[in-house]
Amino acid sequence: MRFLYGAKLIIKGSSIVSLRNADLRGADLFDTDLSEVDLSGADLRKAQLVYADLVKANLQDADLSGAEMMGHL
Repeated sequence: MRFLYGAKLIIKGSSIVSLRNADLRGADLFDTDLSEVDLSGADLRKAQLVYADLVKANLQDADLSGAEMMGHL
């Protein structure tokens, strides 16, 4: 994920690479900016999403089973 952002392949509001239906099982997305990213239908089972920014992210039909999602308090 960090590589995709660093390579400017994922940019808020207009991504070159789609993460729709992506297999992100067990991905370490700790403190990743996923705001406005289309994650619809993505497999995020057991993904590490602690402190990830999911504001306005499209999570429709995404599988978040067992994902760790504690955020900023």
